Amino acid sequence: MIQLRNIRKRFGQLEVLKGIDLDIEAGEVVSIVGPSGAGKTTLLQIMGTLDKADEGSVVINGTDVTSLSQKALARFRGQQIGFVFQFHQLLPEFTAIENVMMPALIAGRSHHEARKRAEELLGFMGLSERADHKPAELSGGEKQRVAVARALVNKPAVVLADEPSGSLDSANKAELHRLFFELRDKLGQTFVIVTHDEGLAEQTDRTIHLRDGQVVSHTEQPQAATPIAPISQSSEGVAGSGVPAADGSIPAADSILPDLAPETDATSPTATAKTYLA
Repeated sequence: MIQLRNIRKRFGQLEVLKGIDLDIEAGEVVSIVGPSGAGKTTLLQIMGTLDKADEGSVVINGTDVTSLSQKALARFRGQQIGFVFQFHQLLPEFTAIENVMMPALIAGRSHHEARKRAEELLGFMGLSERADHKPAELSGGEKQRVAVARALVNKPAVVLADEPSGSLDSANKAELHRLFFELRDKLGQTFVIVTHDEGLAEQTDRTIHLRDGQVVSHTEQPQAATPIAPISQSSEGVAGSGVPAADGSIPAADSILPDLAPETDATSPTATAKTYLA
């Protein structure tokens, strides 16, 4: 479903990725692990079309994304790839359901269709009663589950997650991890997750080990854990907020919205969002 071939990336004189070949199959939950500076986030950015490799090819669902124009690439990203960040990156002025609807509206779906899909996803997450609450009224775990719903609203081929549970306490972290596998088991959703969490990596179908910009090993689990615990209606935890550091980490979800939106005099993500929800 995803094929990376000879991916190389340099920042100045530093070669961060050194000819990576990688295949991701549909319905897999794959973790990418390695020490800081190994190139994990850079690889995820390239896989998600948020950055370009200096050399190599990226094929997702049969499309060579390296050959697409910027406009076509933005459209493809919005339709085929979902993102979950360490910090939820929800727009604070909008409710949970409005945040989930946003990518669907930007992709051109009707308000009715977008709302119906958002309601279904929030129900799956156990958040139906929180749909009309704004991010400030949600716990950290609830915010991150809303972010997962937003990532799924366009039925993407793959969801890419960069340290998705890094800002959560242990209880919310375990619940989020269970959710990933439940989505795989019930919806066939593909996940690629960059993580330092050894417990999460051990549960995934396959773990890719990076070191110094190269794949040094693959670990396949004989049988990935199948979660059966239901998603609870409420969850208390550490509220995730803030913007990732400008050190090569995945850009905030807000920064992707203008790429997918039609031209408008308003330049802020919030103004763009209001245009669609009006």
